[in-house]
Amino acid sequence: MATILVMNGPCEGRWFPVPIDRPLVVGRDRSLLATLPDVKTSRHHLEVRFMPYENGYVVADKASRNGVFVNGHRISHYKTLAEEDRIRLGYTVLIFTEHDFEDQGESRQFLRKALSRHQDDLQRIKQEQATRSAKPEQPASRFNIGRLLGWGRPE
Repeated sequence: MATILVMNGPCEGRWFPVPIDRPLVVGRDRSLLATLPDVKTSRHHLEVRFMPYENGYVVADKASRNGVFVNGHRISHYKTLAEEDRIRLGYTVLIFTEHDFEDQGESRQFLRKALSRHQDDLQRIKQEQATRSAKPEQPASRFNIGRLLGWGRPE
């Protein structure tokens, strides 16, 4: 059995085993086994499942609004996962491993090692998050306001 670990955010350190017989769906919905309270995450954002014909695990975007990124590249459908692939959804970064953890201590030890190897990526993501939240909202154009009010195209 494989495992998904949360590398950052309010759920940092949590881990979710990925069953072989059914997909693990990750998202904001509280009814999911892998719930992440990330405002940029869809209710059912992605799923990880074992695919025998791919000879491993794959991650698939479930038509999320903000997309799924594996090792910094946006995926459009699904991607086969390799050991220590980083999966980003919203502001949260997950790491995939084919290890099965017995307890929280074992998973934290693995996560500490992974964090030290991927510290630069996490710093970049934190900077992006700070930059996006600091940007002011764009004012609506005169054309868009007119259409909202039913005026048609301005002369």
